[in-house]
Amino acid sequence: LTDKLNIIGEQVTNAGLQFAYHNHDFEFTDHNGEQGYDIILSGTDPNLVKLQMDMYWVEHSSNKGIHELIKENQGRYVMWHIKDMDKVTRDYSEMGNGSIDYKNILSSIEQKDLQYYYIEQGGNFAKNSMQSITDSAIYFKKHLQRYL
Repeated sequence: LTDKLNIIGEQVTNAGLQFAYHNHDFEFTDHNGEQGYDIILSGTDPNLVKLQMDMYWVEHSSNKGIHELIKENQGRYVMWHIKDMDKVTRDYSEMGNGSIDYKNILSSIEQKDLQYYYIEQGGNFAKNSMQSITDSAIYFKKHLQRYL
């Protein structure tokens, strides 16, 4: 995978664009004593393969925290994917109803390399999809947007 990502990154860069890899949970599984995500990070060229950190999956599945990953890979996390995790089921939840302390996380991360962030409401809705994303957007604007 790392070779393919580097090739894609080179092609995209040569076309005048930027390539970023988005993580999920499976990158944080063990591969003969090494975590898959660490293999991706060490085996890809930081100039060709930037990263979109899915903060939910890092909190859900990684043995490293968000702060640690950003500190270890400065300049690579140009995009953040922000969604919350249900306190009981660990599935997606509306922003502010979940277990991820985004106030603490976002207020204490240096964001000099952040270019974009995305708010997502996954498929686990309290009422319906439109109400859930509305609730998440309202919470984000009121409590978190000031940190970005």
